Amino acid sequence: MMAFYSILYEKPEHGIPLETENVPPFFADLNLDQIIDAATLGKQEYRLPPFFYRSLRNHEAILYRHEIFRDIEQKTLFESLTTFAQKIRVMRGHLALAEKLYYPYQKKRWFLDAVETYCEAVLHLSRDLSTEHLRARAAGVSRLRRTLRCVSAFYRAASGNGAAKSRFRHRALLRANQWQFHQSTPICL
Repeated sequence: MMAFYSILYEKPEHGIPLETENVPPFFADLNLDQIIDAATLGKQEYRLPPFFYRSLRNHEAILYRHEIFRDIEQKTLFESLTTFAQKIRVMRGHLALAEKLYYPYQKKRWFLDAVETYCEAVLHLSRDLSTEHLRARAAGVSRLRRTLRCVSAFYRAASGNGAAKSRFRHRALLRANQWQFHQSTPICL
């Protein structure tokens, strides 16, 4: 079984572009830079433009990408991936907020919320991809499904299948202007 690398690239050597990849010189002449800016508006945190700068260089990679996009055209898969992306956006918001906060316990609380949001996003996407009515033909979607199944099994085992989350407690005690933080079992990892 081949390890999961990316849903967009079948093989690591086809490569995910570097963030520092330059805009090809012809993009401005064809106004492709404006098209990419419009298509990625509001999604800056995903750093998408470099994916458009690198063209696929062999027939296999092009066919692979076409299969992926055909699968994503299925309403259920598209909605599942969109929901996953929204949850990841929320998680990134929690992490950004945690970075800005001053108090350590507040930072930890928002970090734990980010971890929980991430775990829930992965578990829900795994469940959605495992449904029988989803007919994915692309090898990339199948590899993603297998990878998420393994990750989800780990999360469930690590969390005692939800029991750990229900046992997770933290309480703040205010004594003489000092906060004490107590926690028992971690949520996910």
